[in-house]
Amino acid sequence: MADRVRRSARRLPPLHAVRAFEAAARYCNFAQAGKELNVSASAVSQQVKVLEAWFGFALFQRGKNSLELTREGEALLPPLKVAFDSIAEVSGQLRGDQRAGRVRIAAYPNLALKWLVPRLALLHERVPGIEIEITTAIKPLPELFTQCDLAIRTYEHAPQFSFDRLLTAELFPVAAPGLVSERDPSPQALLRYPLLQLEHAPGDWRSWFEAVGHHLDEVARTLWFDSQAVMIEAARHGHGIALARSPFDDRDVADGVLHRLSPISVVCDESWYVIAPEALRRGKAWDVKHALLDEARRDQRSANRPPSRASRASSGLGSQ
Repeated sequence: MADRVRRSARRLPPLHAVRAFEAAARYCNFAQAGKELNVSASAVSQQVKVLEAWFGFALFQRGKNSLELTREGEALLPPLKVAFDSIAEVSGQLRGDQRAGRVRIAAYPNLALKWLVPRLALLHERVPGIEIEITTAIKPLPELFTQCDLAIRTYEHAPQFSFDRLLTAELFPVAAPGLVSERDPSPQALLRYPLLQLEHAPGDWRSWFEAVGHHLDEVARTLWFDSQAVMIEAARHGHGIALARSPFDDRDVADGVLHRLSPISVVCDESWYVIAPEALRRGKAWDVKHALLDEARRDQRSANRPPSRASRASSGLGSQ
């Protein structure tokens, strides 16, 4: 019997060392980790060395005044964070701690404003007892996930995280009501007005004009922006014609704040994903992740959009 128990026992690293590493990896700072754990920075450093000795490789690159995770450290942090967060969540629930249901979501500012915030009530309905915290911090994923449980961003190669497609945007021209006198303006008619463009997506207008069969030569009047939100605000104030992004700008069109100028839209070549640590399999963050995906699928099913044409238009939503 004793042999059977020994054979089935988990082979775990030293747990005190694991806890020290997880805290140090979140802060990339031994002193900050020590404050959280109520020990000295040198004690954290020693525990990390114990864990590195157990694994047989370094988890941090130590500089004179810097501390960075190695590739192995970056791979180890997400599952450890999930494990500690799960323990904290269950412990908090048993103790009646209201913070146990907190789920932190990182999203680009414009996406958070235009897509995520309007759906918070639905998230609370789908996942009772949660407390949502939204951050618009823009950092590399390993660093970002020291501060959040889920992220909504475009795809990047990061095997320690899972990527579930949430949505793909479509572009179509809009303007303030009354700016364009024609009811169904031709592409040539649109060129009589200033075209509002994003600096980091300069090919969007060319892609849309190609989709409607019109070659776009040099545009006489153009206003440039580094933010989709600011560009749409300029369109609302009558400064020109912008390419709105569905579903982010759908509400402005439905409310009559912006007038859609063409039934034709082009599909962005980038999609947005719900990103989570690969090890995430349960808990409130898991429930919120699937509520977000279900909501996006529901939007897609219920959308009654005009026909779109495929295109290589860039996303342009980025960090706005």
